[in-house]
Amino acid sequence: TRLYDCYQRPDDSLPLGGNAPNNTGYCERDGPVCYSVSYEPYTICSGPKAGTFEGRKFETLEMHLKGRKRLSVHLKIDTEGSEWEVLDWLMNQPEELEKIRTLDMEVHVGWLAGSSQGGARHRMSEKERLEFDVDVLERVAKYFKCTGSSMEVLSEGWTNDPGGGKCNKKCNEPGIYTSGGWPVVQYAVSYVHPELLKSTR
Repeated sequence: TRLYDCYQRPDDSLPLGGNAPNNTGYCERDGPVCYSVSYEPYTICSGPKAGTFEGRKFETLEMHLKGRKRLSVHLKIDTEGSEWEVLDWLMNQPEELEKIRTLDMEVHVGWLAGSSQGGARHRMSEKERLEFDVDVLERVAKYFKCTGSSMEVLSEGWTNDPGGGKCNKKCNEPGIYTSGGWPVVQYAVSYVHPELLKSTR
């Protein structure tokens, strides 16, 4: 197991600081942070290109999928807007897609990240960028099977907030939102490769 995160400070994270129980063989289900298998922490993020941007180091997903076997990778992405070009690349690489067993990610619709500076998405208008992100999400959903998301619980919290979605009833119109007005700009979603759902008869 390899953990990559260039946004979370290692001092504030037991796993990224290398201080979580490692390779224990067993972890209690509701116990503290623990890794039953060996893990290695890296202060590196995944981005559309390798390099250092705004003081953070990025490497490409392509670099880390090399040599991986089919259905061998659990991929977790939470890269503050760097995910879109990475996902767009992945969805255009059938052989690389087949390596992904499960995919967990937090998406940031419309966000711009320093790692995408100079790229095509960075030069898009806000409308074009939103359309690009939605298209990527639709392609991901057509290939993988969604197993859950935080959208429902987040939307319930937003609608039931007497302060009007935590902005004192003076919310600016978001770039993308549901029919009820909830801004669909940041949420977590999980997917699984469809082959894992097939009958084993």
